[in-house]
Amino acid sequence: MKQFLLLILIALTISISTGCKSKKPQFGKGSMHPDSIPLQEFTDTVRMSMTEKGVKRWSLITTHIVRYKTKGGTVVTPVHVTYYTNTGLSILTADTGIISSAQDTLEANGNVAIKTYDKKEVTTTRIVWHKSTDKVESDRAVKMITAEGDVYTGTGFKANTNLSEWRILKNVKARIKNPNKGLLE
Repeated sequence: MKQFLLLILIALTISISTGCKSKKPQFGKGSMHPDSIPLQEFTDTVRMSMTEKGVKRWSLITTHIVRYKTKGGTVVTPVHVTYYTNTGLSILTADTGIISSAQDTLEANGNVAIKTYDKKEVTTTRIVWHKSTDKVESDRAVKMITAEGDVYTGTGFKANTNLSEWRILKNVKARIKNPNKGLLE
């Protein structure tokens, strides 16, 4: 009996001494890459705007901004941008967006919509705005509703920010309102 208790005691001592060693954390060997560490992060309502030669080009309202040093951009969630055009306002909304570090492009993703002052609307899942041309473009499925209520769908889209000039690139389908007979397809 004493030998049995002695064996249990030895086994217990060995398992405690080998199984309970504390392991030191190994920094630098994990999955965290320096590029994924934010430089700045804001989690309250933030307003940003851009002016050129004293003229406001756009303003952004969001509730979450993360800026990265090496990724070259700022991630915003959600996106609510007002574009100030010569003819009126256009409002872009999206689930998330990436503003380039030079603030010359905005890539909007998720439920993306642009609505204009004159009741035009385009919806898609991704759209990119380019400051140099003041145009937006998408390579995804889009739906464009004109001020008259005509509905166009297709793939790929190019337009100016006030949607006064726009083009669907392929697979275009249309439902045109006929003032006398309703919708034509």
